[in-house]
Amino acid sequence: MLLRAGRRPPPDTERSHKIAGSLWALIQGDLRILYFFDVGKVVICAAAFVKKSQKTPKDEIARAEAAASRYENAKKAGRVEVEEESE
Repeated sequence: MLLRAGRRPPPDTERSHKIAGSLWALIQGDLRILYFFDVGKVVICAAAFVKKSQKTPKDEIARAEAAASRYENAKKAGRVEVEEESE
């Protein structure tokens, strides 16, 4: 898998916020998408769910953290390559 990257965009704090560690949540009504950044503008969507309570469920955070860990391991093993975008 080849991903092109540039500069990391700042998060839209009205529609997203930091959840834990490097995880962010994109908010659209009751829908939540947990994501993290790789190099530059690369955004990895790690989990999505319909929020039914005030706090983000711990199992959803754990699921997203596990996806982030699998991504990092695949990247280290050379199964994911991030290439800088040329201007």
